[in-house]
This record gives sequence, structure tokens and C-alpha cells, in this order.
Amino acid sequence: LDAFFIPTPYLFDGALGLGLGGAVDGVPTIMEDLNRLGLIEDNSFSIFLNDKIGKLEIGGVDTSLNASKFAYYPLNSDTQWSISVENIQLGNQKYLVSAMSAVIDAKFPGLAGPWDIVNNILSYFTKPLDCTYIAQYPVLKIQVGQDFYYIHPSQYMSNSLGRCIISGIIPVSGLDHFVFGNLFMRNYYTHFSAGDK
Repeated sequence: LDAFFIPTPYLFDGALGLGLGGAVDGVPTIMEDLNRLGLIEDNSFSIFLNDKIGKLEIGGVDTSLNASKFAYYPLNSDTQWSISVENIQLGNQKYLVSAMSAVIDAKFPGLAGPWDIVNNILSYFTKPLDCTYIAQYPVLKIQVGQDFYYIHPSQYMSNSLGRCIISGIIPVSGLDHFVFGNLFMRNYYTHFSAGDK
């Protein structure tokens, strides 16, 4: 979709107004208006991120960026791009006792979650970290439905001011769900499609 101007006042959910939830105070979302005006055929969007480029595709997906087929999961919220996560695992250790919600949010840089759970995950790293051999550290596995998604140590570890640190995995006090931001989305081309929810 090329740049264009629509003289309509939009109330934004998020940085660009691509949140789920329909009209706010009777004002339709940008996606709803684009669809209504016939400027897009598909009331969905996709976000592709990696270390070199990022692309927002409004009205569907760019199939040239697909590494595999998309997997679709039921949304568990009418107001957020939220799915159910069965488990989160670091090495052989599983950290969830039951499924939890995770909001997929492109404007968030890392991966955040409930204070106790994320601190439990971070407690795996008891010895000083060594960024000279990152492959020795375990992959973070996220289970959604029967599928597994992976965040490798080279993505969640970094060298900052000469210190090897865990970056982007953030415990948040009072949070009762996970937020999967760029740390997750840099690995997976993500299609946001409410469809039949």
C-alpha cells in the first residue's frame, strides 16, 4: 500500500493504530477504514523484522519473505493480539505450570513476562556469562499449540560495555501475561489476521 492521505481523525492503539479491537469511541481503526474504502483486500497486516530490514505489509503478507507456511492460532482477546502459550522452556527446564496469554507487540523491543516466572528463567544463569562462546547456552523455546518457536542465545545475550549480559528478557512486576516483541518477531515473520478470531 502506497502512502496516501485520509482526512479522518484516528484514535491510535499502539504506535501506528494496528491494535485489535474495532472502533474507539465510534471512530473506526485505520485498518477498518482502509478495508471499507477498498484500499486493501485483506483486513490484516504482517511485520517482517531481522537485523537488516523491517517491512510492514498492510493488507496481507509478502510471500517472498516467507521461510515456511504461516501457523495460525486462536486469539484469546477481543482487544489485543493475544494468543495462548502452553510453555516456555530453557534447556530442559519448563517454566509454566499452565497455559498463559502472550500479547504479540511489535513496538516492544524484548520479551517480557510476570516477575516471578521471568526471574525464575533468569536464575538459570548463576555463573558469570561468557559471550566468547555463546553456543554453550540453551535455546529459549516457546510452545504455542503443538508448535515450538526458538530464541537462540546469540539473540538474547549481548556484550555491553565489556560485560556479557542477558538482554531483552524482562521481568515485570504485576504483569499477568507475556509480551512477545521484537526479540520474538525478529525470528518469525508475523501475520496479524483476526479472521474468525
